[in-house]
Amino acid sequence: MRKILFIATVLATTVFMTSCSKSSNETDYASKWAGVYNDPTSVPNDGTSTTASLNNVIVSKVNASTLKIQVKALETNYIYTYVTLKNVSLNGATKASIDETDALTESTGTYHIKGTVELNGTQLTLNAIATNTAATKESDVRTLHFSGFYNQ
Repeated sequence: MRKILFIATVLATTVFMTSCSKSSNETDYASKWAGVYNDPTSVPNDGTSTTASLNNVIVSKVNASTLKIQVKALETNYIYTYVTLKNVSLNGATKASIDETDALTESTGTYHIKGTVELNGTQLTLNAIATNTAATKESDVRTLHFSGFYNQ
């Protein structure tokens, strides 16, 4: 009888512990986004730098539904935008939204950055508008765009 009671207790404890170990039903989409993406069509105008060092995006996983994205994107022929977006929210497996306030390294002031990011296979596309929070003129609004492929 003790043996049966012992086995029943062990089984009950195992079932209880297994059911309690499930931490979340949240799907981890962020892991498939992580990596470095380069724009192969962008050619630096100065002829001295490589495309990979000037026009890329580095995506890191913060948690299952949040990304950190470091952007180095060509804005015009000579102006590159550098910004680290720390709280990009995933909206499923292939779409994410940007809505945060941060500094652009080549500009003074703080910018509210709002936009979207999409992952289509190995291609990542980022489109956002960055508006200086103390905007007083048209040049205080910046367009951020990046389209590139996963660098394996």
